[in-house]
Amino acid sequence: MFAIIPAPVRITSGEGTFTLRSGDVVACSDPVLASVAETFVADLAAAGGVRLDVDAGRAAGAAVTLALVDDLDEVSELAPTNGVSPVDAGPGSERCRLVVTSDGVRAEGVTAEAVFRSLSSLRQLIDAAAAGADRVELASVEVLDAPRYAWRGLSLDVVRTFFSVAEVQRVIDQVARFKCNVLHLHLTDNEGWRLQIDSWPKLTEIGAAGASGDRPGGWYTQDDYREIVRYAADRFVTVVPEIDLPGHCAAVFASYPELAAGTESSAAASAIPGAWMDPDVTATIGFVRDVLSEVAALTPGAYLHLGADEAFGMDHDKYVRFVDATRGIVSELGKKSVGWQESARATVGADDVVQYWIDGEVSLDKLSEMGVE
Repeated sequence: MFAIIPAPVRITSGEGTFTLRSGDVVACSDPVLASVAETFVADLAAAGGVRLDVDAGRAAGAAVTLALVDDLDEVSELAPTNGVSPVDAGPGSERCRLVVTSDGVRAEGVTAEAVFRSLSSLRQLIDAAAAGADRVELASVEVLDAPRYAWRGLSLDVVRTFFSVAEVQRVIDQVARFKCNVLHLHLTDNEGWRLQIDSWPKLTEIGAAGASGDRPGGWYTQDDYREIVRYAADRFVTVVPEIDLPGHCAAVFASYPELAAGTESSAAASAIPGAWMDPDVTATIGFVRDVLSEVAALTPGAYLHLGADEAFGMDHDKYVRFVDATRGIVSELGKKSVGWQESARATVGADDVVQYWIDGEVSLDKLSEMGVE
């Protein structure tokens, strides 16, 4: 009866219904929740649903009331959330409750983010009941929820298929709608470079021209990227940008052939899988520092993704030195590093995140061929 994805911890049916109409008010007495209310109302209207108004100073009598609560610890079903948080939040920071009665709707949580998650449940109930209508009848219900995992992400590859800012925003809408909280934005690869870097302008002037197959290329200005990050943050989604190094660098070498000089990939900038950066090339570490410094300055989130996968044919010692140097730069910039599982071949610090991606059925011989030890 109540279609909410992912399934909440507990759903309890009540008696009666409540009719939500266009023109009804969403109220929040706490000013911290005003932007949460505005985003919820805007997203609901953009989807063609009921059009609500926000009264941030109103305390009672509204159709939908938002509230911060001290805790929901009294509810035994709400176990602590597991894993690393993209915003370094505590294990109970997204605990929330949604209550629909014949008198109205109340969305509450222990933080503003938790209240937003509660409203995500409400949004799904509204969509299921009458998508696109100017009024919707909601069955009485109590929804109690908290995520099982702290990091709930979607990886979006804008290299092999380039997407506009508006298209990325539509993806963010769906990420937030289903209570995920990370957009892993894959910005560089062999096929193209998608983010403006002022200190190395040819990365987009030349390296952004292509995409996979005959698909058109493209790139984001730094203002474009800021807009993506801002839009995501309004929906409690953290952007984790991936600058894929030391492998997957054909677009880099097409833009700056001198960075390939002396490496096994210097024979052809488009060589795949041999397009890896050599830490012994004089300009390499300076390039990495310049790029990551600009990306870090554009990214308020705590994490930068350094890729580090599939550096085919790269000497193990060179690989370790490159990844260790890159992690050191990320740390100097005040950020934490994320890398694919191959990055565990290098030094892994307490704050580093290693992401597993290769299916468990891959043979040991195949893993060895890919450089995974």
